[in-house]
Amino acid sequence: MKKYIIAATLILNFAIVACSSSSEEAAAQKKKGYELKGRFKTFKNINKIELTEVSFEGVKTIDSTQIDEKGEFNFKGTGSTPRFYLIRYSNSTNIPVYLDSTTHLEIVIEPENREIPFTVKGDKNNEELQYYFLRNNESYKSISEMSQKFRSGQMPDSLKGSMETTMQALFDERAKKLQKLVADREPSAGALFCALYLIPPPGQDQQQSMQILESYLKEFEVFYVDLDKKHFERFGKEPSFARIHKFVKAQSSTAIGTEMENFTLNNPDGKPISLKDFRGKYVLVDFWASWCRPCRMENPNVLKAYAKYHSKGFEVLGVSLDTDKAKWVAAIKADGLDWAHVCEMKAWDADIARKFNVSSIPFSVLVDKNGKIVGKNLRGEALDEKLKEVFGE
Repeated sequence: MKKYIIAATLILNFAIVACSSSSEEAAAQKKKGYELKGRFKTFKNINKIELTEVSFEGVKTIDSTQIDEKGEFNFKGTGSTPRFYLIRYSNSTNIPVYLDSTTHLEIVIEPENREIPFTVKGDKNNEELQYYFLRNNESYKSISEMSQKFRSGQMPDSLKGSMETTMQALFDERAKKLQKLVADREPSAGALFCALYLIPPPGQDQQQSMQILESYLKEFEVFYVDLDKKHFERFGKEPSFARIHKFVKAQSSTAIGTEMENFTLNNPDGKPISLKDFRGKYVLVDFWASWCRPCRMENPNVLKAYAKYHSKGFEVLGVSLDTDKAKWVAAIKADGLDWAHVCEMKAWDADIARKFNVSSIPFSVLVDKNGKIVGKNLRGEALDEKLKEVFGE
């Protein structure tokens, strides 16, 4: 990739000396917008071609055209915001492209070629996008083969019962492979599209879609934080990526590897307790509430971890989102939570909830001896496994 950067720099320097283009001419050229020239090698039963915009809300057709007698088509636009689109034809066939105000792209489509269904030239972003598209197809083969066997009845009855588990394992393996591919390569529109493509597609209900999106981003937070660092400067205006950036920015207060900002709140006796009081020990900052049933169900797991590792330097700081002191104190006693507790008595309006972007509970952050965040949302066995790693047993 470095050689491309060096070559581009040399070409740019040469152009400045040789052409001496005015800033007005450069601006005029940019205003021309994008142009996508396409050609089908074979085009039997192919007529209407659509250009659709891709977003977390779904796809929206923004332009359509017909192919001519040579199988060629053309899309032009003046939109300045960089976006991902799909070229759609034959109902279910989609080819991803990345277009901004200066993209000039040529694409050759081979509908009958399943291995390499299209090739692009004229734009580095879209060349990278093709690379990732092909890698995704490779990673999807085993999933596709299993789906075909299941639909055709070729799958043994003994395996049908575990179909969901097996498919999930394949999807997880695919996600890991593609995430590693994105992490190992230089930032590009292709890498960004691949990362967006891994996110579950939106449902009919927009609120539910956003919840699924947030849940997925939290599950793979480290990957998307790294993606944001590498890609924001170049692709921050792309709408779908802007949504991810907003999430990453909101989560930065509890990002793994960062130091958790100190806070001070009162315990049930009115005594102030600060996070910094626990320096030198590992502490689980546990956001919960007496009225939260999932929190109360998780408390036995935290108790078990506390009993096992407290003597080795493990502490818990319970941060409640209660409003009723009596119910808060009663829940602490009833559940036997023998560790430090603090509360503002403001529920979701608590400053502490806004400070650390707490949008649901139970929610926890594991902080090391130096105040650095080393884990999040560690529940049940996940908490025990992490503490085993920390304390060596």
